[in-house]
Amino acid sequence: MADASSIWRLFLALAFLMILIPLVIWGLKRLQGLQHKLSKSEIQIIASQSIGTKEKLILVEVQGKRLLLGSTPQSITCLNEFEANANQFAELMNEQLANEK
Repeated sequence: MADASSIWRLFLALAFLMILIPLVIWGLKRLQGLQHKLSKSEIQIIASQSIGTKEKLILVEVQGKRLLLGSTPQSITCLNEFEANANQFAELMNEQLANEK
């Protein structure tokens, strides 16, 4: 039968791994986020919202303009175009919500 010290060492090693794995995953996600922020890409994803199992609304900024894109497995469609510094998107959403009432 194994003595108590080897059982404790095994328990501590498992506990260490259970703590280390989530920390490594968290660190990789942070590095991926920093990589996106530091990239000099002309295209920036401002926001993304899932509206179905495979459908998304994506707000991207390209050359000083913001584009609202609808994405499905079959296609990507430009739904609207906004100036990057304006609050046109918020105004349009408020308009739409007011019209529905």
